[in-house]
Amino acid sequence: MQDEFNFDGDGPAAGMARWRAEQKAWQVQFAKNNGLPIGRECRVVLKNDMELVGKLETADHELPLDASRKPDLHLRVDKCNFKASEIASVARMD
Repeated sequence: MQDEFNFDGDGPAAGMARWRAEQKAWQVQFAKNNGLPIGRECRVVLKNDMELVGKLETADHELPLDASRKPDLHLRVDKCNFKASEIASVARMD
């Protein structure tokens, strides 16, 4: 016998909200530990002298379990992806 689906409950919506809150908490802790303003408008200069302006975001779909330093973490500003280890400097714009 198949179990009944309860579409009136808040299960999936609550799960998504909890996941988003966990991702936000990870970003805040990672930014604090590494000085990277993830989720903020910023100016990033890469070691190859490329300058990017926009919202700094993680490009990885699966974030690390901890917020320790991850030099190979893939980041993104707009449509340009790069590794954290490629950053020469970063400054918040907001």
